[in-house]
Amino acid sequence: MRPIDLHMKRREFLLTGTSAVSAAFLSSAFGSFFAGPASAAESDEGFSHELVQKQAAALATKPFKASVAPIDEHWAGITYDQYRDIRVPETARIWGGPGMPFQVDLLPAGFLFKEGVRVNLVEDGKASEIVPTLDRFTFGPNITVPEGIALPFSGFRIRTPINTPDVMDEAIVFQGASYFRAVGKNLHYGLSARGLALKTADMDGEEFPIFREFWIERPQPSDTTIVVHALLDSE
Repeated sequence: MRPIDLHMKRREFLLTGTSAVSAAFLSSAFGSFFAGPASAAESDEGFSHELVQKQAAALATKPFKASVAPIDEHWAGITYDQYRDIRVPETARIWGGPGMPFQVDLLPAGFLFKEGVRVNLVEDGKASEIVPTLDRFTFGPNITVPEGIALPFSGFRIRTPINTPDVMDEAIVFQGASYFRAVGKNLHYGLSARGLALKTADMDGEEFPIFREFWIERPQPSDTTIVVHALLDSE
């Protein structure tokens, strides 16, 4: 076995003689947080954490693809003010009805968020992808909405009562590259965290892994926690 080059890309490393061991390590080390593509995360028995662990390891052996949900140049080119004019109405929230402990806002791509992501819901043991449609958003006067051009998701926001029992506060946001941030009771958002940081002091430049896909499990009315599976990928 040849020595490991510290600058070797992950997929190059997995294709060496250590690939089987490496894939198993990636699956076990990151499997509790990272998952695989929805199409491969389903079997005849339905959605399974074990299945997505295997798909995460399998994905590491394939060439890296930068985007799974391409963004049309119209949305990629909008300004900050135009992006702010895209809103998520309360009526478009996932699980927005009464009695649910958590609700989900799907966030639009565009402006700085040029990588679309896939978002799936897991209900009754089955995973289904949420198809982006324009009617999930409202648009202000600063932005032109072209017909027939979908607006992918850039991430999502989870809401739950934090400070007041009858107010669905923002609790955590996953949006952009591998960034996410959370907030607690009587606090304000601070700096964003990252799912993975690579080459932060490398002379060749930092590498920014991306969240590609998410699976959000439907909570029960009495739940105080919510489960999210995510696929984080990088060169």
